[in-house]
Amino acid sequence: VVDSEADPARSLVDQIVAAHPQTPSTVQILRNPQSACSLKCSSLIQVISGLDRRYGVVALLDTDVVPHPRWLRDMVAPLKDPQVGAATGNRWFAPSPPSWPNLCRYAWNAAAVVWMYRLGIAWGGSMALKRCVIDEGHALSDWSRAYGEDTAINPSLRRLGLRLEFVPSGIITERSSCDSSQLLNWVTRQLLSCRLHHAGWKLVLFHGMASSAALGSAALIFFAALALRYGELAVLTGAVLAAFFLIPFALLLILESSVRGASGDRNRASGRMRHPVSAFKLMLAVVLTQILYTYVLVRAATMRSVAWRGARYEIVGRGRIRLVEYSPWTRSALSLIPRAPGASLRRSS
Repeated sequence: VVDSEADPARSLVDQIVAAHPQTPSTVQILRNPQSACSLKCSSLIQVISGLDRRYGVVALLDTDVVPHPRWLRDMVAPLKDPQVGAATGNRWFAPSPPSWPNLCRYAWNAAAVVWMYRLGIAWGGSMALKRCVIDEGHALSDWSRAYGEDTAINPSLRRLGLRLEFVPSGIITERSSCDSSQLLNWVTRQLLSCRLHHAGWKLVLFHGMASSAALGSAALIFFAALALRYGELAVLTGAVLAAFFLIPFALLLILESSVRGASGDRNRASGRMRHPVSAFKLMLAVVLTQILYTYVLVRAATMRSVAWRGARYEIVGRGRIRLVEYSPWTRSALSLIPRAPGASLRRSS
């Protein structure tokens, strides 16, 4: 589904479809963007509503990810279990080049992958659903009032007594770059989606603020102990701060190795991160990420509107948004948006 006839993605999509005539494909124009959900949800509702009922599974893949050859098979396989209603992978960022925004995004996302697994939060960029979740679970009805289709899928699963299954090989590596503004806006949108649609939001908010308070308190006590020459206290709090540097870094390397092995990605950033200079920079990025996380948590918890891909939404209540500004995506609109090196600006679904 492309945003309009003038969407700059349209010509590229047509070229790809023409180059692969053996692959059944349908290109649609977004006809009636709904006012109470995001444009992505409107696109999904439009295309899924028109699917033949013979199709038993709907798989979703974001346009800016590159799947491995077995991706579809791996995502559908867990749905053979009668207790599983949906399967999900996740995103994994390669911090290349190792700029501060890229490193912070890498560190934050690695922690988010763990939280999403523990809280049962799906990622719509790599996800497969049984058709019954859409029909009997009323997923499309939920999406018609949703900001993100992934965090809004849990009510549909609960209605049918089904669970979400995590697929390690469904983790997709993304190698785009970002600047500081894009980093803050992206993290804010991820947290906003959780705030609007997932029951685990309060736990995420509490954990984030508590960990930031603990780090800040330890740093304050450490510098106060140094100033007052309380040697034992300075050593103790210094050890705590050092552990905060080293333990997340070690966990990142373990996660990196596990993710690369599960997804079959041989471009191992973990090897590059073991270089002393890169390792030290990543450890500093972990602390910087925690500081930024505090700011973004407060921002996501208090914001009343959000801009996403040329559209603006007003937050009107728990799990409710309203589209307040929107014009069809065109090449002229594309030229007005700053582009980070290596970043893609596609709004097709």
